Amino acid sequence: MTLEDIEVLCRDDVRRAIEDNLGRDAAAVALDKHIPCPSLVATQVKYLQRARKKLPSYYDARCIMVPLSFEQSSGEDCAHHKAAGTGGGEAALDLTCGLGVDAWAFSKHFGRVVAVERNDVVAAAARENFRRLGAGNIEVVCDSAESYVNTTGEHFDWCCADPDRRSHDGRRLFLPQDCSPDIFSLGIINSDRFLINIDVAKNTGASENRDTTEKHSASEHHSANIKVDKVVIKNSPMYDVDEAFRAFGRFGSCSVEAVSSGGECKEVLVWFDGREPHLTATALGMGSFSLPADERMADTAHSDFTPQEYRYAVIPDVSIVKTRLAREHTGGSCYVTSGNGCGFAVDAPKGVLGRVFGIEWLERYEPRRLRKRLSGMRATVLLRDATLTLPQIMRATGIREGGERLLLFTSVGRDIWTAELKEVKENAVAAANL
Repeated sequence: MTLEDIEVLCRDDVRRAIEDNLGRDAAAVALDKHIPCPSLVATQVKYLQRARKKLPSYYDARCIMVPLSFEQSSGEDCAHHKAAGTGGGEAALDLTCGLGVDAWAFSKHFGRVVAVERNDVVAAAARENFRRLGAGNIEVVCDSAESYVNTTGEHFDWCCADPDRRSHDGRRLFLPQDCSPDIFSLGIINSDRFLINIDVAKNTGASENRDTTEKHSASEHHSANIKVDKVVIKNSPMYDVDEAFRAFGRFGSCSVEAVSSGGECKEVLVWFDGREPHLTATALGMGSFSLPADERMADTAHSDFTPQEYRYAVIPDVSIVKTRLAREHTGGSCYVTSGNGCGFAVDAPKGVLGRVFGIEWLERYEPRRLRKRLSGMRATVLLRDATLTLPQIMRATGIREGGERLLLFTSVGRDIWTAELKEVKENAVAAANL
């Protein structure tokens, strides 16, 4: 996409064509010779259709979708969660604007937002989108993050960043130091105001030696010319929470939060906000669970697994699994197989971030016996901490994938157990901040 394309997409006839064809298949639109600029219109139709769920306000405003930025952009629910978490203020900085979803969400909590975008085409699209969204308090600056933080002397209450996680050859990147900008080198988190006397890596049990980030010690980086009070950094949903504490914790006191939406982990946030380190699991629309980072339990073997007593199973939300907080979250009401495993309970747990099921039967995994009972049956299979793969289980038991019956396979110590489950819908609700 070029600057000329942005101008074309602002033409009345092209905007009408996009509107008239939103219900059509994008491939068919691209071949329709009766449409002005069919290729451009088809691209907008394709991404607006996808934006309807992820970015409903952008869809309603018929914003310009830049494919380069769409995939990594925050969903609106995640963006609003980040912005609300700041508590608001006078001025905020978005160092990696992209489509501008985070900047737009921040604009509802701050008097002024500066959004920095290095790509001139993406910057032009963001300006137009903010106009269509009615966000008049956002200034788009076309510059690199590295240049901006070292040339501006402005003061911001909050800074957010979502470094580009695609390499020049299109590979996906997961570690912050491999992304652009390299957040460790910018200087915005190299400040004494973030330092407190807490050994974050030690408290979270993170590994002591990762060569990929050892080159980034807090003492090696200059302080940026910019003045920023607090920072939130969005990382890949694949990023490990212990590694986040280890890598970012060397620059000061930070908290880590895994955020999920619709049962999928969307982002791992690192907060430099002056608090002592906390680890938080947030399931948007359900609630959050948080505790000091050094209070997470170690995964240790249990000896009190009593399958004959259990009537309920708990499948934690992916945010709980990501943070490995299953044991702490259930508060002792469940036997939890591991920090990222499932739970078993005598009584129906209340207020958990996850799904609660009734147990029809629960037994040790014995393929021959299960084959006699299940062979040819269609079922949905849940694997939690199991050492077997789905194809291995299906071959051994004769189960066919898909169906209303729900089977759980999970490890308890060295054994694998299986259960048939039935969802208890009235308990599949989460309570915030238990």
